[in-house]
Amino acid sequence: MEQVIEGPGPLLAGVTQFYDNLADDYDAMTGLEKRFVHERPFFNLLMQRYGITSALDAGAGTGFHSLLLG
Repeated sequence: MEQVIEGPGPLLAGVTQFYDNLADDYDAMTGLEKRFVHERPFFNLLMQRYGITSALDAGAGTGFHSLLLG
């Protein structure tokens, strides 16, 4: 017998709501400014070493690493 699930279950809905509520403050919580200072040299090295001129950030975050690649 095939089971059809309509929409997210209660657990998934709770997790989704948690991350939706957290999203606006996530970069502040993870030290965005300090991360730029710390991670930018590494990304610059990668881009120079491998001749990277474009990239796709397909992660599920805030786009922080896209800023370092731009």
